[in-house]
Amino acid sequence: MKNAQTKLLIAIVSIFTVGAIISGIVILGYSADAKRLEGLNEKMAAEIFKTEPVVSIALPTQSSQTDDSHTDGAPDEADDNSTVSVLTSHNSEGYLYKFLNLKHQYEDFVGWITIGENDEINLPVMQAEDNEYYLDRSYDGDENRYGAVFMDYLNDPTELSRNTFLYGHHYLGDDHIFAKLEKYHKEAYALENSAYYFATVKDEYECQIFASYLITPDSWRYYEVSFVDDEDFMDYVNSAIERSDVDYGVTVSAEDKIISLSTCDYTFDGARQLIHAKLVKKNG
Repeated sequence: MKNAQTKLLIAIVSIFTVGAIISGIVILGYSADAKRLEGLNEKMAAEIFKTEPVVSIALPTQSSQTDDSHTDGAPDEADDNSTVSVLTSHNSEGYLYKFLNLKHQYEDFVGWITIGENDEINLPVMQAEDNEYYLDRSYDGDENRYGAVFMDYLNDPTELSRNTFLYGHHYLGDDHIFAKLEKYHKEAYALENSAYYFATVKDEYECQIFASYLITPDSWRYYEVSFVDDEDFMDYVNSAIERSDVDYGVTVSAEDKIISLSTCDYTFDGARQLIHAKLVKKNG
């Protein structure tokens, strides 16, 4: 009898020991992936040009203009070949200078997102040929449990689709990738941080949030990136506003483009968190 009890006790202890070892390995794996992710984020952020280059542009010569002050019609010598130095944000092909290094080093790089007063989320955005690749790969393509923030493969990464969709992981008890979006569950935080920054390789945008809510994946077509017509688009927008837990007071028209953020949530089983915003291009 005692031998049987001893064997049972040993078996139970062994099971708990193996479980503890496996849990420890998993935790260490997540920790290592988190450190690699943080290091890569810092490296990529360092590649962003902090200042815009100065270029020289030619001014029109006086000979191409009408000036009554010259009775003989001859321009001043100083007017010939005049140039002026200006700051410029784009190169001749229309790409933002600040992201040229990143685009050169990371072919799948398509933009940058910054959210929160203290830049709680400040991450590059990637895009692959499907929506699976960056689920478990970091920005450099190496395997990583945290994956990366990525744009839906159906979206146009430069001109932007009518609804640009960005995805990112949120692991319970963690604060990487899109985990900090759960702060938008609190109305005060949501209203104080109702706008965020997003940039493609060509343009920069202010994103004005108009809806945020929780949903189950099979309850609504929240993942739509294109629409049949204006009416279809506005039905989507209005449905999102009706579901929103916060009244942001932002108006969206059929002429607007929007951006949607999606991540897991643990408020209830199978929950997804959605945050929709209107895209407002900066300087134009």
